Parts: sequence; structure tokens; C-alpha cells
Amino acid sequence: MAERPNLGEVIAERALTFTRADGSTEAVTVRIGKPAVGTSPDEWRCPYQIVGLGRVRTFALSGVDSMQALLLTLQVILPDGTFTWLDDANPGFPDYRLR
Repeated sequence: MAERPNLGEVIAERALTFTRADGSTEAVTVRIGKPAVGTSPDEWRCPYQIVGLGRVRTFALSGVDSMQALLLTLQVILPDGTFTWLDDANPGFPDYRLR
């Protein structure tokens, strides 16, 4: 089984609210770690952590540089569901995909 990535230095954090289909809510915290060089010079990994929904999970996404790794992380950071931030239905993670 693959080893879970280490979150390392946290560079950003956001508190969200998850709303289930039955209307019940739960606090969720998302933390993003500082991107770091991976196993080769052209691989950068950006760790992130989701705390809530009954667990703490740490992941990492890779890119060819630190910016790509960070932007990919921002795109996929939340699992499916309804998340709100500051009472807004948009959780505040921008969509950086090229169109």
C-alpha cells in the first residue's frame, strides 16, 4: 500500500460547512501544504488535507512545477457534496482549467 504524503508546512487553510441531503451539517477543514520537489526535478507535489466527515485524509497531487501542482490541488480538493463558505454556496476554490 502506498504511503500517505506528509502535509508539511501549511500555507493555506479554509473552514467549510458540509451539508448532507438530510439537511444536517458538519464542519470541514481543508489545509494545503507547501509544494515540494518530488522524486525527480520535473515533478512537484502539493500536499493537502481534509479534516471532517469522520476522518482526516492527506493526499498530494503532482505537476511539472510548483504552480501546476498547486493549481491542480485547488481544482480537485473537495469530495462530492454541498460545501459552503461564509454562507455562500461557492466554497471559494476557483476553477483554473483552461477553456
